[in-house]
Amino acid sequence: MLTIDFPKEIGDSRVDSYLFILESFLTTKHVQLHFSTKTKISPAGFAILACLFDKACELGIRIDWNIPQSLKRQYPYLQQLSEMNGVKQFMPSVQSYDYEDKHQLLNVGETAFNFGFIERCVDKFPLDEDLQFDCKLILQELMQNTISHAGGERYYAYAGLWNEEIHLGILDMGVSIPTKLQQKYVCTDDLEYILLAMKEGITTRRRRVGGLGLTHFKDVLKNNAGKLTIISGRAQVRYYFQTRKSQKSFLKCRLPGTWCCARIPL
Repeated sequence: MLTIDFPKEIGDSRVDSYLFILESFLTTKHVQLHFSTKTKISPAGFAILACLFDKACELGIRIDWNIPQSLKRQYPYLQQLSEMNGVKQFMPSVQSYDYEDKHQLLNVGETAFNFGFIERCVDKFPLDEDLQFDCKLILQELMQNTISHAGGERYYAYAGLWNEEIHLGILDMGVSIPTKLQQKYVCTDDLEYILLAMKEGITTRRRRVGGLGLTHFKDVLKNNAGKLTIISGRAQVRYYFQTRKSQKSFLKCRLPGTWCCARIPL
């Protein structure tokens, strides 16, 4: 049995530990997930946990949950996941992942556009009219990108309030950005493919114009002095528009899909 200790904050900040878990799933059939009493889960963390649990179920991995009672009370979603059968040879229904509390929204979708989640997001949180429009645009563009290009069975949409920010994004475990763009473009590594995907007009479509999804995603966050994270394949890019800093780096393990995460100050 493999024992995995989660970091104190589960979210989009440091992803190598989650990618190590995904890679470990390929070599074991029994894992124990250990959480600390001090564990904090950001909005992206709810979607990341759904991704990990889905993959474990798909691979038929048995999961033992080691969750302190105080943490279960603080985060009922952990209780919700732990009560789902983790010894299945197939993924649970998407509805079983749905979650909402005072500060969080999580929805797992399949191949259909979920306008209901987008509307619920802007209605639930205290956003002014301009920010409502921008959050709608982000979710629409990311959802459309995922449905059109990722090719996965499902996507993981989240939104929530965290440290005076609105966090939102779409995660998928389908075809990564580098793998998709390799059909049409030639780059030296996965990092170059991600940076290429963020340029206007870059697309793998053959008959109609495309390639605006990640461009709009970046522009909206830049206009709001927000933070952008895109993780795909073996690389990640992060932009901190308020400080005009960025991080472009390679990952220790490969992400079989794409995780797009946004943070906007309120």
